[in-house]
Amino acid sequence: MFSVAKDISHRISQKITEMAIDNEKADFLYVDITRKIIGAAFEVYKEFGYGFLEKVYENALLIELTDRNLKAESQKPIAVAYKGRAVGNYAADIVVEDKVLVELKAEKVYNQKHEAQLIH
Repeated sequence: MFSVAKDISHRISQKITEMAIDNEKADFLYVDITRKIIGAAFEVYKEFGYGFLEKVYENALLIELTDRNLKAESQKPIAVAYKGRAVGNYAADIVVEDKVLVELKAEKVYNQKHEAQLIH
């Protein structure tokens, strides 16, 4: 199942590269934090492989992130507004350093329907 994670990582890297080509002057925020998050996620995957529920991976990733000296909060509510008016709350799977949202997916195979959610 490592090939699935590798495929997803490759697709995300491709999307980031495409975005950079579209806007060569774009600065990507929080690159160092993001690299640490990805490293932590692969460490959890190396340990567990595939087969657990998303919540198990979330709890393990929280441990791995804090072990890497990152502030990580699970299921943090974030207010969502539409044209300046509150329309609800979004519960982020994990928020790292109050800057990066992490959306976890526990799938046996890559599912393209989740790609937009993962990128956004």
